[in-house]
Amino acid sequence: MDPYRKKRVEARKRRSELAFVKVVAFVLSLVTVALSVSLAEARSAARGSEEKMPEVEEVYLISYWQDTTKEPVSFEAITAVGTDQWLLQRSHMAYTDSDGFRRYSENGYYMVSVSQYFGHVGDLLIITMRNGSVFYALISDVKSEEPTSRSQILQFIVDKDYISDECRATGDMSFASPRFFGKIAKLENCGKIR
Repeated sequence: MDPYRKKRVEARKRRSELAFVKVVAFVLSLVTVALSVSLAEARSAARGSEEKMPEVEEVYLISYWQDTTKEPVSFEAITAVGTDQWLLQRSHMAYTDSDGFRRYSENGYYMVSVSQYFGHVGDLLIITMRNGSVFYALISDVKSEEPTSRSQILQFIVDKDYISDECRATGDMSFASPRFFGKIAKLENCGKIR
């Protein structure tokens, strides 16, 4: 076999091995998400939770060309005393989890900032990722700009003292869990939490 052909065969083999590794990594991330969702459902059932699922008021399908970064925003940056945003962060129901995410209520809703286009402070969102994972979030701050095809859809509100070094270095909270990687498929606004 001539050397040129041998190099092409080796390059093709490396590409196929790399593609296989990427597929395996993707499948493992989906399995991890499925296990975490199953674990959360099992915990909820064990607590005897009879919580009624919220009714969806608005559905927003998200452009494929969005920015995938989910930037951390410090809850300490919310300083306008007496606003809904400020009151939520100082509520006895708000807390910081072990990954630095600000969470709300015993249901553990992620506290997020989104464009006011998607809702108002205090609205509950069901967020579906393109990787299939689903999580609940509470709009805890709003951005005034309209979302564009390249805009950040979601920012997580965090306690920056507790986020991982990787999240801090990249400026992306997706690195805290595989369930947050990639693009958002849709946001469903369920209105104000009761």
